[in-house]
Amino acid sequence: ITCRDWSSDVCSSDLDVNKSGIVLKGVDTGEGKPIVSGDGVGSTVTLSADGCTLEGFVVMNSGNPHAGIDVRSNGNALIGNTVRGNRGYGILVSNSTNNSVERNSISDNGFDGVFLDNSRANGISGSTINGNGMNGVRLLGSSENIISGSLIVHNGFYGTLVERSNYNRITDNTILHNIKGGIRLVDSTGNFIARNNYDDISAVNSEGNPFADNHE
Repeated sequence: ITCRDWSSDVCSSDLDVNKSGIVLKGVDTGEGKPIVSGDGVGSTVTLSADGCTLEGFVVMNSGNPHAGIDVRSNGNALIGNTVRGNRGYGILVSNSTNNSVERNSISDNGFDGVFLDNSRANGISGSTINGNGMNGVRLLGSSENIISGSLIVHNGFYGTLVERSNYNRITDNTILHNIKGGIRLVDSTGNFIARNNYDDISAVNSEGNPFADNHE
């Protein structure tokens, strides 16, 4: 683990978790969650080793186009973090599998709240994703992921944008009041979309996506 300057409850530079199986759990001692604040240039937290846990931190101040939390490995858990005020993405998962984003608050980031790029079998659940500059959740070339039980509202583009991504499950979410629309499918097939409350859904060159029990 590398953090150049960790004092009190603040890590004031980028944090690289580069050993497998590390568990980092922030403890609120009464003044709020411990803060990891980046240098405004790169990603604030990078998970480059498998099987790590990041829980209970405030993660902020990444550079552009980097991320508050940059996941480049497999089987990690991001639990109960507040990811806000990053210039790039809130959470970026790239070329990775079997990561879990659970009960996070992801807001006021410059790009997408959560971006899954060429990643498979990841889960986003129980999270609040709001007020991000672009999409709440974006999938690009990513399949067999699950987005469930989350509140995805007031983002600058779509609530959930699915591009060239197949066989994902988008269920039991509230996806409302996003500027361009609720769910957008582009060049995607086999995505199961059920029991969501959304403003609308639109599709471009996307067939064979089953819908069930959604509400507009």
